[in-house]
Amino acid sequence: MNAPQFTRRGLLEGAGVLVVGLSFGPAARAATGQSPAADLSTPVRIIDFESLDSWLAIARDGSVTVYTGRVDLGTGTETVLAQFVAEELDVRFESVRVIMGDTRLTPNQGKTTASLNVVRGSQPLRVAAAEARAALVEMVAAKLSLPTDALETSDGVVRSKTAPDNAVSYGELIGDKFFSVKLELASKTEEDISRGILMKPKSKLKEFKDYKVIGKSIPRVDIPAKIAGTYEYVHNVRVPGMLHGRVVRPPAIGANLVSVSEDTIRKIPGARVIRRNNFLGVVAPREEDAIKAALVLQAEWTKSETLPQFDKLYEDLTKARVVSDQLGYNVGDINAGLAKGKTRHKATYDFPYQDHAMIGPSCAIADVRPGQATIWSGSQWPQGDRSDIAKMLGMPLEQVHLVWREASGCYGRLGCDDAAADAAVMSQAVGRPVRVQWMRDDEHAWEPLSPAMTMTIEGAIDDKGRITAFDYQQYSPSHSMGEKGNHLAWHLIGGAPGWGRMSGAAANLLYDVPAKRARNIYVEPWLRGIYLRSPGGIQSIFAYESFIEELAALGGFDPLEIRLMNTGDSRDQDVLRAVARLSAWESRKNIKRDRTGSVLTGRGLALARYGAGESRSALVVDVEVERASGHVRVTDVFMAFDCGLVLNPDGLMNQVEGGLVQGLSRALHEQVHFDRKKVTSVNWLDYPILTFDELPKAKLELIPRPDIAWGSAGEAGTVATAGAVANAVFDATGKHPRRLPLNPEHIKAIL
Repeated sequence: MNAPQFTRRGLLEGAGVLVVGLSFGPAARAATGQSPAADLSTPVRIIDFESLDSWLAIARDGSVTVYTGRVDLGTGTETVLAQFVAEELDVRFESVRVIMGDTRLTPNQGKTTASLNVVRGSQPLRVAAAEARAALVEMVAAKLSLPTDALETSDGVVRSKTAPDNAVSYGELIGDKFFSVKLELASKTEEDISRGILMKPKSKLKEFKDYKVIGKSIPRVDIPAKIAGTYEYVHNVRVPGMLHGRVVRPPAIGANLVSVSEDTIRKIPGARVIRRNNFLGVVAPREEDAIKAALVLQAEWTKSETLPQFDKLYEDLTKARVVSDQLGYNVGDINAGLAKGKTRHKATYDFPYQDHAMIGPSCAIADVRPGQATIWSGSQWPQGDRSDIAKMLGMPLEQVHLVWREASGCYGRLGCDDAAADAAVMSQAVGRPVRVQWMRDDEHAWEPLSPAMTMTIEGAIDDKGRITAFDYQQYSPSHSMGEKGNHLAWHLIGGAPGWGRMSGAAANLLYDVPAKRARNIYVEPWLRGIYLRSPGGIQSIFAYESFIEELAALGGFDPLEIRLMNTGDSRDQDVLRAVARLSAWESRKNIKRDRTGSVLTGRGLALARYGAGESRSALVVDVEVERASGHVRVTDVFMAFDCGLVLNPDGLMNQVEGGLVQGLSRALHEQVHFDRKKVTSVNWLDYPILTFDELPKAKLELIPRPDIAWGSAGEAGTVATAGAVANAVFDATGKHPRRLPLNPEHIKAIL
């Protein structure tokens, strides 16, 4: 067979019939590195989920611009999504640029949440890239009257398999033009679309064995600029004519504004008061003047004491008005299972309110004008935040544009969204752009909090160590004050619709128990709540794994032995055996413990499944407990982790390590304090987090499974941490700590 002969000129002269349209503004500018986000005159892209052109564009120089509604919350998502596109499109990774979370440019892919960012966010991009590659091959095949399987692609070029020198680049084929290729949605229901767009691939997606880019430890694309200090966080955005705003907070949650004395700020240059119902703020041309004005402005508020007593929190949770009582898992006869057990046990575990604790406080900029509004925010849900702000401002949705810029951290919807609403209210009032930078006490005192929870478990094991019954019940506040339609500013100006969402249910019990039940009881909230990393998972798994450890001790079984005995899942067993090998585990039944010294040592184990694909993690934690002070120090951590196919080994390891560090901080230190009026832990002294000198030595092992689709990483890496640390303290002291955090006061109390 003769090799096909073609020239670029000859091919391109006949290829135009397959390409419709000319270059469109945003795509062309994006391909050249010019950001359209801050340009109010930028035309709105026509975004059609089923159009390939809504997801990616190829410029004449061969560079690829990808559009995704998902955002990168500091976890490296941008890099992994670019890897997927480079893989399926057969282009160099360096040629791919990702635009994220701009509501005028990117499809609405729902909320970036629950460790589903890569799992759901990558799927439409993979399909779009594969269909784009197929379309480019078909262009060449049609011109040359060749079957498509006579052609191949690599490095952004289509070439003949038998005559590799006969090649044409993607940029020459379609640079700055539309593909006009139709994609097919897997589902067109509004609910499914809101959870994340998924596509039906027409072209075959690549298999793992053929991957060249996926599976490599490609360095994150955002790190160089962050190291150099040139990265544009939302805090760095500046808009011409911008004022600086600060919100004056009420002295107590639920207090109403009675009067304001504007005379107190008249001497501050350009300072102005903004008041709408109970919302009170100030703006000024200079930030330091806005800060000063907020400090000196005098206002009168009504009294309010709506919070429970701090030391009766968990007792009051079980007495608060129930808004929903839901069954989670419910299998078998609990009473019969309890009766079969030789050893029966019941215990209650408490988990505190916790901050999202962003290192840098929230920030946003709003430019609200008649007929149009632009918001710059670090929101994890750009489309949802845009929708809420449009309703709050009384503007049509199409007139509101939200531009995502990375914040200083984000696990759960938090102060990022509140700062955006603050800025929008003030900008609408003054008719100029307003930048709102929260202060540390704003962040700690007024962000939505991860709700507190109290959990009771009753269970039993037989004489062989098999769990015969597991009855779990939790009480926690609902989300009705904290998520969609619940911006703090909206509550203060009035009219916030609220949302009846219940979230933070117990994780699925991974052990093979013939009789198991979980009740999730949601009560009326006192404080606005938004779960941070691993909603309900870190709480319930802390209780699960603590209870398993206590059952093992009561029945005379080794903690590793009882877990292996009660799970028949091969992936669970693999991570358990891997962490046992990594840590040189020795049966705790054979350990002689000296609990008479000033420093007690112990070792704890925990197992968890969490998130998409039910990623597995197993931890062994070594601790030292100072008897006199009650101080707990984690000295060593060993972890085996399985999330299926590994996309970027170094990136995954970073996520697992980050989850581990955050989990240790939440287990050892983090707890929100409050009085009857308000949150009182408003700085890092009152709300300590893990410090660098507390970091333990860590050995982590990834268990790659190329035959299993990739699953969650960040959340799955943190959920078992609290349970493992508590179990290590139990091993060291003989007393199980059933309440977090494991701070000196609590440890001294149990000793």
